[in-house]
Amino acid sequence: MKPGKLDFDKINAEAMALFASLVRTWLPDGSLQGREWMPRNPTRNDRHPGSFLINIDTGCFYDFATREGGRGAIALYAYINKVSYYKAAEMLAHELGVAPQKKGGSYA
Repeated sequence: MKPGKLDFDKINAEAMALFASLVRTWLPDGSLQGREWMPRNPTRNDRHPGSFLINIDTGCFYDFATREGGRGAIALYAYINKVSYYKAAEMLAHELGVAPQKKGGSYA
């Protein structure tokens, strides 16, 4: 059965409500500096924290070394796991126990 459309807004909102905790779980080697989580970037050979920042309030993230970034829990999850935005939304919905489909859709 083909799944329905994902409810990206709902998944992202649920994840953003827990974002500070999720970031600490996904990237445990970081530290909090003000409202920014500063881990090493897991997508490259990052030896020292400091160039990869994640705002725990807004979900904005940026790597000053590679000039890559984005906004929101789904986007960060996709970035650090090197998966598509769609796949990240599916995985995150499953991780959070969120019904991922818009009304009228089904989830296989």
